[in-house]
Amino acid sequence: MFNILLTISQDITKKFDQSTEGTTTLKDVLLDEMRDIYGEGAAEKYEQIKLFLERTDANHREIAEGKLEGRSSQSWLKGRLKTGEKTFPGLTEGIIDGLEGPDGGEDEHEVLDVKNSFDFDIMTSNIQQDIEIEAFSEVLTIDTTMDEVSTSEESSHEGYPRLTNALKSDLNSEEDREMKQLLTVSALKFIQKADEDSILKKLDHVQTSFVVDAAYTSVKVAYKVADKSLTSEEAVDFLVDRGVARLESLVHVTCTNIGGKVGTQVGRVIGGVFGPAGSALGGIVGNTIGKMAGKKVGDVIVTGMKKIVPIVKSGLKHYAEKAKNKVKEKVKGVLSNIFWR
Repeated sequence: MFNILLTISQDITKKFDQSTEGTTTLKDVLLDEMRDIYGEGAAEKYEQIKLFLERTDANHREIAEGKLEGRSSQSWLKGRLKTGEKTFPGLTEGIIDGLEGPDGGEDEHEVLDVKNSFDFDIMTSNIQQDIEIEAFSEVLTIDTTMDEVSTSEESSHEGYPRLTNALKSDLNSEEDREMKQLLTVSALKFIQKADEDSILKKLDHVQTSFVVDAAYTSVKVAYKVADKSLTSEEAVDFLVDRGVARLESLVHVTCTNIGGKVGTQVGRVIGGVFGPAGSALGGIVGNTIGKMAGKKVGDVIVTGMKKIVPIVKSGLKHYAEKAKNKVKEKVKGVLSNIFWR
């Protein structure tokens, strides 16, 4: 399964790198690949992927600028949710429902009033907490994946310069966005080839880009920690802030596409990327990035991951001891799967 996505990603990369026409862009190559999936609808879906990634980057810049002025990412998120709630009633509760999953049952947030300022603060805090837990669990998933890749025969090659250059570039660079677009289209073709009953079929093109962004960002910050561009603490903060920026972007694109009452639909979309389908694809994408990076760069990523993991485990342990009800069960699930490896 992993090697199918690896092969697709390699093929698309080679098509662009070996193009003999100077006017051929990465967009041209990716649109050709997407037409095989979506036909005439490829251009619209490509633009939605592009919008999602660009908005996530813009959100992340705003959050970073706000923190320099003493504002937290949670404060930024609260402002965006309040604005969104006015246009799309039920938005905030839909997000929480999606984060809690289909088996959330009777939970505290269900009796909160979104119009009450104090209740809205609690809702925003719940969302921020879930984002942090997901960011931490993604790191542990990628860490496990990179350990497996480092001993794999596929990781012995020199790696692809395009990916290496992207990892070496500044955080949230143009090279990063291009690599995420390439990996998103590769993942979409991979999903197209999956069995009809595959859980991955539940993910659409924007959700797929969401998962790719999360996996790629975990790898990127690990590389930056290893080359001492970031401390481990800065890397974890970056991942959480990116998670907030990414969620808002997904919500925005979803609301724009749907319009009207969006609470339930937003919940489904978020539940998809934070649920089993998103987790499964995230592991596959992480495996593919590791193999494409090659042995030398892969070892750098593993070194960085090992410096981030203790902070992430400590954060999850803190939530497990502090949290109650559904959140506590969610953290316990993460810990039981990957915490004590």
